[in-house]
Amino acid sequence: LLATPIGAAALLIGGAAIYIATEWERFRAFFAGMGEGIIAIASGIGEYFAGLFTMDAQRSVEGMIQVWGGLEAFFGGPWGTVRTLFADFAGFLDGWTGGAITGAVAAIQAAFAPLTQFFASLWSGITAAFDTA
Repeated sequence: LLATPIGAAALLIGGAAIYIATEWERFRAFFAGMGEGIIAIASGIGEYFAGLFTMDAQRSVEGMIQVWGGLEAFFGGPWGTVRTLFADFAGFLDGWTGGAITGAVAAIQAAFAPLTQFFASLWSGITAAFDTA
């Protein structure tokens, strides 16, 4: 059964459920941030349309600002949790591979450093042209 795609998917879902259950305190922030974001988005949409129907432009603008804040909460808060979980997973793999993951990440960063510096200097030149105008 495990050799079939359905068995592998069931094993993966079961493993994810066990991991979430054992690390619930860390995932609580993830789900709370998403919930707060959804509530803020829904409330902002309501304010936006209420402003449109009452011809209150300020209320519509405030609704759009609230929607943006909700999107920020929906994606921003949980992203910190995801980053932490991936960092922990990379540390776990480093323990098994003797630091190979950290070495690979460092090699990739070193390979892209000249490209990063090139685009940073290019962007500085572009912004400097507009700062003097």
